Amino acid sequence: MSTGGVTFSDRQGNRIGSLSATTVLTWLTIVAPLVLIAERTVAAAPGTPWWPAIVIVLLGVASADSPDSSFPFVTVGVAVAWWVAVTEHPSLGSTLVVALALLVFHIATGHAAIGPRGRDDDVEVVRAVVRRTTTVAGLTLVLAAIAAAASDRVVVPAAVLGLALVAAGSLPWVAGRWLRPGAGH
Repeated sequence: MSTGGVTFSDRQGNRIGSLSATTVLTWLTIVAPLVLIAERTVAAAPGTPWWPAIVIVLLGVASADSPDSSFPFVTVGVAVAWWVAVTEHPSLGSTLVVALALLVFHIATGHAAIGPRGRDDDVEVVRAVVRRTTTVAGLTLVLAAIAAAASDRVVVPAAVLGLALVAAGSLPWVAGRWLRPGAGH
């Protein structure tokens, strides 16, 4: 339950909703990355129609309102599909911005879906979420630097690339299993 902020009630005194700094921050960390993705996609593909950007932002608003629904999953799918469909030769920088924005969106919706609406996390929880997100973002940037250094110099077979991506994608799970007490290691 939220400890601060403003609570809105109807005429009969029934609680309609509340507005707190935590709620505003949650909505910003869910919707702002999608606005950034829409901007980067339009910049990377200037001839693309503008209406998918509105759809993605509206899906972001729905995701912020119902983070424990299928909206976040659909939003990621639509954003990635639009990016892949319209950008023929994206720059590494734009691709990284989109990837990191998707990471922030994913973490924010996942975290918002965990508990009751309007909860205020203590500082330890926020630090842990930021630390884990920063770790994954750092690994993403390292992989991008390796990819940039190796581009046009090394030809990697698709199967090797696919296995490397699966391995990299499983690292957070493996690290979580390893660090969790009593996980059987």
